[in-house]
Amino acid sequence: MKTDNYFEVVPYNHADIPIYIEKASMSNSSGLRSHENWHNDIEFAKVLKGETVYSVNGREILVREGEGIFINSNQIHYNFSKGDEECVLICVIFQPLILCGDKNIAQKYVSPILKNPDLPYYVLKCENKWERDIVDNIEKIYDFHKDNHFELKFRSLFFDIWYSLYNNIDGIKKTPSLKKGDVEALKKMISFIHLNYKEKIPLSALAESANICKTGVNALFHKYTGRSPIEYLNYFRLTKSIDLMKNTDMTLTQICYETGFSGASYFAETFKKVFGISPGEYRKLQTGR
Repeated sequence: MKTDNYFEVVPYNHADIPIYIEKASMSNSSGLRSHENWHNDIEFAKVLKGETVYSVNGREILVREGEGIFINSNQIHYNFSKGDEECVLICVIFQPLILCGDKNIAQKYVSPILKNPDLPYYVLKCENKWERDIVDNIEKIYDFHKDNHFELKFRSLFFDIWYSLYNNIDGIKKTPSLKKGDVEALKKMISFIHLNYKEKIPLSALAESANICKTGVNALFHKYTGRSPIEYLNYFRLTKSIDLMKNTDMTLTQICYETGFSGASYFAETFKKVFGISPGEYRKLQTGR
């Protein structure tokens, strides 16, 4: 089995600029949530409609309509909608090197935030002007991202965002630091699952990948993901099965085994339990096939 370290490679969607911009809709009734990931990039989001919950290193944070959130580099996070109401949000992810015009800027203004263990995230509740300015600029980035001169406007807006964040960092309430060993162990186990989900993964293999006991495996998954290891593994397999349903002509039986499920009936049962419909019904709704 592969044991390489895994982190998300952000699929930047702008030529020549390491940035990802998306307006996304999600609903709790769909059963979908983003999967746990971490990346070297910085992430900002603004909720346009509804509410969403972000889990960052095991802490759940409610972000309401009109509010935003900053997620620092290399934090384990995912989000899901709150309640049955549809949630619409703008997500902007970018490589912090964009801000590093020279060594002085990198050391003086960028590193103090990126390397701050007490700032894994910050909710922008818009209770003061600097928070409102950041949230407004997140939306402006989305509004401008198809403009012919976006590269110039983008950098201007991001430096404004970073100036506001840096200038107010001393007044930000600190988040108690987590046990670094716990987070690193969880990252190793999630990496192991992401790289080996097609194979049978016993609890002992997860424990070995992080050099912890089996009891520790269950405890860390429940604490930081809200799921057991097998629930997390199956959900990740289901997300991969959905990709194959949408983008290939593979049969459902082929998809079942390609994504690591032991049989078609177990695959169908697990899929319906999570999404409320069968794999065949889901594929038909999404693709018409």
